[in-house]
Amino acid sequence: MEMEAAKKKYQGLVGSIRSMERVAVAFSGGADSTLLLKAALDSGAEVTAFMAIGEIFFPQEQSGAIHLAEK
Repeated sequence: MEMEAAKKKYQGLVGSIRSMERVAVAFSGGADSTLLLKAALDSGAEVTAFMAIGEIFFPQEQSGAIHLAEK
C-alpha cells in the first residue's frame, strides 16, 4: 500500500513539472535532488541541472554527482 501511495505522489510531481516547458534543478547528487532531477527528466520538460563546485565540497562528492548527472 505504501508503494502505491509513493507512486501516486511521484506521478503528481512529474505531472506538476510536465506543465512547465523548461526546468532548472539545483543538483547536489543527494537523494532529494536526484529524485527531483529524475522526475524532471520523466516529465518530458527541457531540463538543465546545475551543480555548485567549490572548496566546500569533497572531490569524491563532485565526481559522484557528475557521474549521476551523466546517466
